[in-house]
Amino acid sequence: MRHFLFTDLLERLSDPGKDLKYYRFNFPMDTYGHLFWRGLKRILHSFISKSWSTKLSESLHSKFTIKTDTWLSLAKNEKLEARDIEYVVNEILLLLSRNRYIMVFHASSPIYGMPLVILNPSEPTNIKVYALFDSGTKNINVIKYSQTDTILWRVFVWDKLKSKGYAGKEITYTDSI
Repeated sequence: MRHFLFTDLLERLSDPGKDLKYYRFNFPMDTYGHLFWRGLKRILHSFISKSWSTKLSESLHSKFTIKTDTWLSLAKNEKLEARDIEYVVNEILLLLSRNRYIMVFHASSPIYGMPLVILNPSEPTNIKVYALFDSGTKNINVIKYSQTDTILWRVFVWDKLKSKGYAGKEITYTDSI
């Protein structure tokens, strides 16, 4: 799942024709949220250092994931120095967090019975809920919720998570992570 998520995000950042998606991650502890941001930072660092180009910089600028000043000063460079890579990665993560494309929460509500992947939770006619089960082998069993169970999940979990009382504590990206 992580591979799919990060690959999709990197493709959307680098392809001017693809819109960014919105992601929300709920973790049972703050520490997991910070680890998530650190992991994403490492992945982006590797991606930027290997893939930096004028096309990539233009795509990042057009998607508001790097600022105009950064784009103007670095777009002409075909290869970035280590400090420039660090700066670009931090700016991308700050803007993805600030613009709420990636939201990370420490949610203390009892929602962690099993790992779930939910697609389009705010779209009642297009929502899909998948439960992930470890089968004891290298494979993971994926079970799709029925329409009735999906509606129940949306009403009793998603609608509550969006409210301030149950949303949890947001863990935004900071360049000190």
